[in-house]
Amino acid sequence: MITVKADNIQALYAIRFFLGLTEAGYFPGLEYLVGSWYSPGELSKRSSYFAVAGVSASMISGPLQQAVLKRFGESSMPAFKWMFVFDCIISFPIGIYTMFVDPNTPSTTDAWYFSKTDKLVALERRRRIGAQLNTRQKYTWAKIKSFFSTWHIYVFPVLFLCYNNTCAAIGQPTFTQWMKVSLGLSSFYYNNYPSILYGSAIFVTLTIAYVHDLLGGKLNYIFVGAYFIFMIFGFGVNLKSSHGLTDHFSKMI
Repeated sequence: MITVKADNIQALYAIRFFLGLTEAGYFPGLEYLVGSWYSPGELSKRSSYFAVAGVSASMISGPLQQAVLKRFGESSMPAFKWMFVFDCIISFPIGIYTMFVDPNTPSTTDAWYFSKTDKLVALERRRRIGAQLNTRQKYTWAKIKSFFSTWHIYVFPVLFLCYNNTCAAIGQPTFTQWMKVSLGLSSFYYNNYPSILYGSAIFVTLTIAYVHDLLGGKLNYIFVGAYFIFMIFGFGVNLKSSHGLTDHFSKMI
């Protein structure tokens, strides 16, 4: 809600910086939580549900933004700021709900909807895949230093940075910007048309996740590599042509 009070771009940047800082642990935390309950052969599907939840929000936010622009276009407060109000109205009850249903990990859960048998089954599932059973340990210097002794902490952030900066139509709103800035289309088009892209992304994500789990859930590197290959191809097509159908196709990629 405090974003509504931002009267210049510098204030908006500052607020968004601190918002990003406070929510930085949310994504890896949720992925860790999901990974605590499922085996490698089950994880892709469950993780994809979390991923497509965000994509679903993007699919809805465009039409919602268009409706807000139409409804509050003559408001004393700029119409785009009403989106921050609606974001708060939607997000606040979800945050409260999460506080009551967050299951934590199998060894630490006190969720009211799990029976004693459910908790024992969850621990047994972790034992069978060789996962750590006790996930609640004190933080010591030795433990903190152990975080930096694994290759994951060095490779995965770089990989995610590469993904996030590929400017894919899903990861970044490049499709929306292309329609708004390059084509000069009205807000009806650049707010509504990307929803088709997001809907397609949900279908593709779930399909790949189910296929990956059927294959055992250990071929992540193949799918990640395929993603970057397709992105490189799209960029190549985009650089070669700046007009016509080829350019349009590359933007969609």
